[in-house]
Amino acid sequence: MSESPPLRPQRALWAALVCLVLLLMGSGAVKGWRDLEAARAREQELATRVAAAEERIALLRERTRQFHTLAQERGLDIGSAHPDSAVMPVITGDGLLAVRLSRALLGEGILALPIGFPAVPENKARLRFFISSTHTEDQIRRTVEATARHLAQLTRS
Repeated sequence: MSESPPLRPQRALWAALVCLVLLLMGSGAVKGWRDLEAARAREQELATRVAAAEERIALLRERTRQFHTLAQERGLDIGSAHPDSAVMPVITGDGLLAVRLSRALLGEGILALPIGFPAVPENKARLRFFISSTHTEDQIRRTVEATARHLAQLTRS
């Protein structure tokens, strides 16, 4: 049996090819390769951004559904609001009550905008809550509880 020949000539050929490619890339002759590398890097960056956006959207859906469910459980009138809507109403039916409720919530650090006539019919005045993916479960829970509590207090007086 004979021994296999050394691979040195093949290694030398590959080394020469690598040097040639690097030389051509440096001169811009193979600019397309750089463009391809840049495009692949950009594609990866965009894929990462899309994944992060999808996470935020999923989290926003969780938060809006949580608000919707808790508001219904507490007996708040949310009208025909869709559970996935990031803008949630709590209908008070009275413009002045909506303003008072908004101020009471603001005292607890909760921003909910009162909406009255002519933006909505007079008997459909409401607060609008704007849900974000950055809100925590505790913030949503605290907001719904405070809204129910203050609304009950204001309607008694």
